[in-house]
Amino acid sequence: MIEILAMVMAIILPFWNIPLILRIIRLRSSRDISMFWALGVWLCFVLMFPAALSSPDPVWKIFSLVNLVFFSLVVFVVLLFRKKEVAKDMEFEKVVSKRSSVRKYRPESLPRELLQKLAAAGAKAPSARGVEPWEFVIVTERDVLEKLAGICPNGAFLANAAAAIVVFCRDTKYYLEDGCAATENILLQAAAEGLGACWIAGDKKDYASTVTAMFKAPAEVRLVSLISLGWPEEDKLQQKNRQPDSLVHWEKF
Repeated sequence: MIEILAMVMAIILPFWNIPLILRIIRLRSSRDISMFWALGVWLCFVLMFPAALSSPDPVWKIFSLVNLVFFSLVVFVVLLFRKKEVAKDMEFEKVVSKRSSVRKYRPESLPRELLQKLAAAGAKAPSARGVEPWEFVIVTERDVLEKLAGICPNGAFLANAAAAIVVFCRDTKYYLEDGCAATENILLQAAAEGLGACWIAGDKKDYASTVTAMFKAPAEVRLVSLISLGWPEEDKLQQKNRQPDSLVHWEKF
């Protein structure tokens, strides 16, 4: 009876690895699982398995086999999601470094779904007090883009852009901060999609009221920025005059 109970427990106990596997899959992350721990435990099972396989004790044999199988699965899932996380970290760093102000575009148009994706990225920006005051006007009509180019002295290149996203915000206390956060999100998403984009100032500009009226925006809405978009005519490297070491301060200046 004891031997049968031990046999059953030898089969059941390794199943406690399943909640760990499901947790990693649900969170899509194994960042909080120590790689040294996972590989160390797995290596112990691997080293013990030959002895267990030649052992006359069936309980020890089954326990070692089932544990090795399940913990191999644990290690596989941990490594799989850790690899994805590292790739994501590297991908994000590349996007941040790739983003630059692009003012020359190829004549090809942009798919509606892609423009919608950019606006959706803007809507995911942080917002003070959770107000989310932003409104996005997507412009693709050539005559409207050319009219904007004539209105905005520093945005003449809008005339050759495939599209533009005009970022408005309701006139809340932190409309400018929220609108700028949304603008940066759109720029980063554009860089991730291989698009060229350029931030054109809106707030505090003389033409802000003209642009606002042009799009028939409500009276309580403020223009924050205009973003020109298109497939870049050529690859442009990001150039910064100041390096992080010269502008990062710890605890105080």
